[in-house]
Amino acid sequence: MKTRHALLVLVLLAWPAMLVIAQDSQPAPADDDSAAMQQQFDRGIENMIGQLNKQYELDEQQQGPVRDMVQQHAKAFLERNRDQLVDVMQRGRAMQQYMRQSGGSLDAVPADIQKDMAERALTMMDAMQTSLSAFEEDFKAVLTPEQQEKLAENQKKMQIGMAMGRARLKLMAAQPTDEDTATLAPERPAPDANAGSTDNAPAAGAAAAPRQARQARARAVGADWDAYVQDFIRRYHLDEMQKVQALDILKRYKGKAQELAATSQPASQPAAPRSGPISLDEFRSRLSTAGAQRRPMTDLFEQMKAELERIPTAVQKEMARQPSSQPSGAKPQE
Repeated sequence: MKTRHALLVLVLLAWPAMLVIAQDSQPAPADDDSAAMQQQFDRGIENMIGQLNKQYELDEQQQGPVRDMVQQHAKAFLERNRDQLVDVMQRGRAMQQYMRQSGGSLDAVPADIQKDMAERALTMMDAMQTSLSAFEEDFKAVLTPEQQEKLAENQKKMQIGMAMGRARLKLMAAQPTDEDTATLAPERPAPDANAGSTDNAPAAGAAAAPRQARQARARAVGADWDAYVQDFIRRYHLDEMQKVQALDILKRYKGKAQELAATSQPASQPAAPRSGPISLDEFRSRLSTAGAQRRPMTDLFEQMKAELERIPTAVQKEMARQPSSQPSGAKPQE
């Protein structure tokens, strides 16, 4: 699973308490997060019970005990981790809002915010694994031999998924990975023996980092905006003259965007190295600051979109309203 997906999706494999928090796209009421989480949690329990009934083809005598044990274990998990879950939900909501405003990419989230969420997700992953293992022992006791075989197969798949998710989260949190999943981390190239002395390499690397970051952002903007305009051309079935107009607008605005990306500071760069967890208020403040840094690029992109929308005729716009004709809606990355 790629890192641009929501962080907690890597963790959430079965347990409803975390599943509904990460996957529920509807914002919960801000004035009572605990009650909102309880509602999501209850829905998650019902969904899990239904999935177990269907997947293992539970009979009527099994369904009652299974419902009771799911509720018992899940509610015990919630009671032990309520404060942490509410905190994660609040941070997740702030991240979702920021990502929607920034084009939906996790890459746009500041690096220290990603690290903070990854560390919290790893903590919840450990708690979830302990609770889930206890549930599986009780669940196994009510299953037939055939159902137990299916459970064993699913447990193996889950263990693989857990290992992969844990390794990726550790990479985001800059923690050492386990030996069996260390191959997920990209290897650094060995130093070139003919490259001369490397005594000044750290200083040179630090000096080059901002320039490299600006170049990377400029390349990302170019690729993103190219993709959007190509989708626009296909969506409206532009003729050759209209294509020329669209590509001219793209060239003009892409030049402005690359100039902006080359001269601005990356929003994902922390102001200073961190040595501890980020408070919820600071978490929100960091996202707000990052959003403000990205706003000029977003505004420029919206200006380009507005000019492009003046190209298609009324007939072309009517035809483009078909669902299959919708563009991907990609947004530029800084």
